[in-house]
Amino acid sequence: MEPLAALGIASNVMQIISFGFETIAVCKRVHESGHPEPGLGDNSASLHTLSVALSQQLKAYHQSQVGLRKHDKAMLDIAAKCADAAKALQEEARFLTPKTTKNFANVASTVSKTLWRKRRLERLEKELTRSQATLDTHLLARICTRTEAAQVIANKDFVKLDAILRDFIIRYSSSQAVLSKTVEEESAKLRTQTSQEAAQTRQEITKASVSTTRQLSQKLEQLSIDDERASRHAKLLGSLKYDGINDRANQITANYPDTFQWIFEGFSNVSGGEEQPRPLWPLLSTWLQSDGEVYWISGKPGSGKSTLVKFVVASELTQRNLDKWRPRTHILSHFLWAPGAEPQRSIKGIMSSLLHQSLSENELDIDALLLQFPHLLEKDSFSDWSAAELGKILLSHLKVAGPRCIILDGLDEVSPNDGPFKVIQLVEELKALSNVKVCVSSRPEHILKSHFEKYPHIQIQDLTQPDIQKFTDAYLDAEMGIYVPSDYRRRIVPHLVSAAEGVFLWVVLVLDSLRRGLHNGDTWAELEQRLYSMPRGLSNLYNDMWSRLNDDEAIYRKAGALYLSLAMSWRGNPVPSFNLSILRLMAAAHPSSQLHAVALSPAPELVQMCEKTIKDLNIRCAGLLVLRESSRKIDLGRSEWWKPIQDETSHGCLVQYLDCSIDFIHRTAYDFL
Repeated sequence: MEPLAALGIASNVMQIISFGFETIAVCKRVHESGHPEPGLGDNSASLHTLSVALSQQLKAYHQSQVGLRKHDKAMLDIAAKCADAAKALQEEARFLTPKTTKNFANVASTVSKTLWRKRRLERLEKELTRSQATLDTHLLARICTRTEAAQVIANKDFVKLDAILRDFIIRYSSSQAVLSKTVEEESAKLRTQTSQEAAQTRQEITKASVSTTRQLSQKLEQLSIDDERASRHAKLLGSLKYDGINDRANQITANYPDTFQWIFEGFSNVSGGEEQPRPLWPLLSTWLQSDGEVYWISGKPGSGKSTLVKFVVASELTQRNLDKWRPRTHILSHFLWAPGAEPQRSIKGIMSSLLHQSLSENELDIDALLLQFPHLLEKDSFSDWSAAELGKILLSHLKVAGPRCIILDGLDEVSPNDGPFKVIQLVEELKALSNVKVCVSSRPEHILKSHFEKYPHIQIQDLTQPDIQKFTDAYLDAEMGIYVPSDYRRRIVPHLVSAAEGVFLWVVLVLDSLRRGLHNGDTWAELEQRLYSMPRGLSNLYNDMWSRLNDDEAIYRKAGALYLSLAMSWRGNPVPSFNLSILRLMAAAHPSSQLHAVALSPAPELVQMCEKTIKDLNIRCAGLLVLRESSRKIDLGRSEWWKPIQDETSHGCLVQYLDCSIDFIHRTAYDFL
């Protein structure tokens, strides 16, 4: 083997041994501390470079070993072992080097569980130690004397050698005694250069890590601030939201399809007919687009005022027209309910509902309000507010908020504790704000009429005849359950529309009465006679319906009167968070002496009692009471409490009767009683 080639192999072997010892020492520290060291990656890269070079040198000699001396073969054998050791150390270094700073925790967790890797490092260290000793004591002096080194320097190809190897040969030819020391010194130069580059890399990594940590800290701090802010917002909004705040709005029946369009468009555009003179009433669409302050919807009891108001609140046409007045106008609404709990009919309840809706539109509005009134953070519930304080806060907020259209239904249903004058005062204070307009509805009671008739207004019963006819035709088609002869239809429809006098509820009750008579076997002639004998006006109709259903048996009158009395009592003294359910009504209808026995009854018997109560309500209460399903959705199929329905010890099957409430069909029914 040529001396130059031997020196090249020896140099690479000794550098691998030197980097190998250093890499093993670093790996051991990582295993012991559980903390990775950034320089480990640099050592791995150097080992890779040296092992690739050594493998290329060995490849030529392994193909043919003819002419090689014993010492040459021994050196090649050591070189091959060192190349294998270098590859193994590269694998260890890669395993213990995190790809990013985020992997530090994963490395620490992993190294603590790999005892077999520590033992592998110990075997590699022993192998490198043996190789170094063999080269120092036996091979180096034989493969490259000082004379041979001088010959190598004189060779014309010497300048083409690697700079480190050239320096190594020059120094060895100058009487360096031990080759291993020379290799270590040359390796130290390489390590110094590598360490400088690694230090620069570590500085950049540290700088990036500090920046990332700072950003993460800022984000966490912001999240904490956001959580605290959201908690303050939720607390304030929660104090404004009382039980049943949306009950009345949810109970109001939706308008029949394609009805009430005239409130925006007039009759000519709705019907699609020829152009007609402009409507004699002020269109709501015109008022919504203008600077008009108040619009009043008045009407008889049962004429559909609340249904119309609910339609207006939800209609896209309302928002579209308001945006022509002021872009991004928010609609706030509240529906008063005389038979409801005090907050549902009081001035305080109105203001709390409006403030809750308005603040819910924009979180910045809540921040501004809390900044202006810090004491509001102490509010926990509706009872923490006074009416005077709510009025002050509401008006202060609306002054600086965006444009608002406030729609109030049922002003005549305001609590007697407040009275009509206070509700009128509230409307006047609201409409005085430049960015607020108010639409109200009520019966034409004297005090309300005297005040609001100066504003644009309508009387709904004068405008609903086309809608009543449309509803009547559809009802006869779909709800009677039997074909209605055309000649009978031609006679009764005009009479129904005329006799209703614009009162939608009257038509609904009469049609329901005719349907029950038809199902009971009445002839068309008998039904027509019943229709013509029905009195006009809701109070007279209620009285007639009650008389017709309960004339036969005194016991029936007694049962119906009991249910109506219990409903009246409940409405007069409602229990917060509890409805008048079928189950409660069934229990209340029993004498107190029987309540203990009822409570101990098996579930199937209680179900039968509830079903009988429902039947009695439908038959004996003249349609004055109706069942209303809860807006809550209970997944009975997933409830472990509900599943054992057939087990007589389980009362899960009573959930449906506890969740279904009884209410008056309309406020007029409550007033009638």
